[in-house]
Formats: sequence, C-alpha cells, structure tokens
Amino acid sequence: MKRYVVYMPDLDFFYYPYYDLFHRDNVQVIIFQEPVPMNTESRIFKKLCSLCFAFDLNTKHFRMPFKKIWYPICTGIPDSEDEIVFLFWGTFTLCSSQYRKYLKKHFPNCKITFTMFDLAKWCLQETNDMKNIKEFADAVFSYDIDDVQTYGLTFHRDAFSVLPKEMIQGGSVESDLNFCGKAKDRYEEILAVYDSARRAGVECDFNIPKLPQEAKASYPELASSTYIPYIEYIKRIQGANCLLEICQSRKKQYTLRPWEAIAYGKKILTNNKEFLNEEFYNPELIQVYENPESIDWNWVKEKRKVDYHYIDKLSVDKLLFDYNKVLDGAF
Repeated sequence: MKRYVVYMPDLDFFYYPYYDLFHRDNVQVIIFQEPVPMNTESRIFKKLCSLCFAFDLNTKHFRMPFKKIWYPICTGIPDSEDEIVFLFWGTFTLCSSQYRKYLKKHFPNCKITFTMFDLAKWCLQETNDMKNIKEFADAVFSYDIDDVQTYGLTFHRDAFSVLPKEMIQGGSVESDLNFCGKAKDRYEEILAVYDSARRAGVECDFNIPKLPQEAKASYPELASSTYIPYIEYIKRIQGANCLLEICQSRKKQYTLRPWEAIAYGKKILTNNKEFLNEEFYNPELIQVYENPESIDWNWVKEKRKVDYHYIDKLSVDKLLFDYNKVLDGAF
C-alpha cells in the first residue's frame, strides 16, 4: 500500500480541517514547530537544529552550512524502498535541492509535493523562493487561481473534515452574522459591512485581530479582538446563521469560511464573485454583494436548513487521489 508522510505546521487551523487524515493507517503526520520538524526529544539538538535553519540566518543570498547533518532528524522516518509520497504543507525551510537529493537517495521510490498554505505574496518573503520550491517538489499545489497562473502551479483546493459532534459541543454563540479573521488589507471593507449590518439590526459576532489603532478607537467593541483557538471558533459558529467571507485585495482566493459553511450548514455572505462560478453555488444559500449597502439583510437574518451537497468533494480521500493523479501525470 502506498504510504504518505505529511509535514504539517503546528497550527490548529491546519490540524482540524485535516482531522480525517490522522485516522488513516497509511498516513504518518509529522507536526513541526518552526523552523523545522525535529524527531527528537533532545533540547540541545532542537536548539542547534533551529539555529541552523533559522529564518534570520538564511536568506535568498546566504544559506547556513551543515544542514545535511540534521536531515535524518527532520525526516522522521527510517530509510525505505516503499512507495512513499512526502507532502509538505508550508514547510519552506526544508525546500532545497540538497534535501530533495537526500529524500531520493534514502527513499528511491518516493514522490514529493508541496502545498502553499497561503497566498504567495504572504508566503514568499525574504527566506522563501518559488524557484527553490519548484525545484524541490515533483508537484506544487495552490488554492489560489492567480498564483497558479503566475507561478505555473497546480490548482487544488483544501480538504476539509467535519469534526465529530462531541468535539464541538458547547461554546456556540447565537448570531445572524459571524466574521473571524485578521484585518490584513481588507479591514475597511469588513468594517463597512459591520456598520451596515448594525444599522439593519443584524446580530453580529465579529472578531478582527490586528485592527489598525485608528479603527480600534472608532470601534471600541472590536478593540479587544484577538486570536482564539480554531476549535473554539468552530464551536462558536455552530450558533451562527451566516458566515461572512471577505476576500483580500485580489478577488479570487477563498479563506476557510466557505468550507466551514459547507461542513456545518451555514449561509455565506461574500464580496467574492468567484462564488457565482462554483459547483456548490446556490443563490438561496450564498449572497454575493456589490457593496455593503446592497446587502439583503433580511436574507442574512432568515433561519433555514442549509445543505450544499458538496462535502464529499472536500474529503481527504479525494485530495490524496487527485494528488496522485498529478504525480502520475494523468490529471
């Protein structure tokens, strides 16, 4: 049986959407803390390895030497001639031709994939280089159409797991409209929707970390917005009627909000016109607005049963199947 080794950041918004992945017999998930995964309990080894791979000490123009000595610890599994697919999700510091050579030598029948966990403009900073990533992996996946076209990547959207009911009981907050996400370059749009919603008597549950100071002064009720664990957020939206999806400056990428809405039966309010082209689009369940003043707030407040009939297409099984088709050259 083909085996999968997944390198995943120690971030809860990776763990829970891919929860089903942890329950497959042929999948080994290695959770890592920056800068690299380390399959050792030695604090000294961890410190030395972290220094060797530290972002501040490795740039596009300079790389720390002697990384090879840490590869066995970073890899986390013994040598094997089995058919193994290594899936790297956001583990940039290991992306190099040297590490590829190591994997191909010690796992001669392996394939390597890399999945962009965010937009390239946020990921490709000083220490990250798309050229290195493409030379490292046999296939590079992105959920963003613009990045796919700009960098010649392969499009694939995220998988998303529906968590067991016993994991998400308690902590729900009743609301007409929920939004949770960093302000980034979209906070003015978010606040415009918030203002319009409040004028219409909509019960809002908004959490917007990293709001600019001037915005916090104008919206003191949002000034305490802060990061909450992803599992607590999932519990919270169980009481929401509708989820707000506000895209960033570019108008094609999605956050996790549509997959959460599909998984947990919530309506979607969004400014992203790409929803109109989706297989799961249903005008009774998704409202795409031109500007905040054009929003049908009665629709937002209306309670109804929601089913997009799409969750199977977000399964981990489908993701692994599609990845293999790409690696086999048949996609």
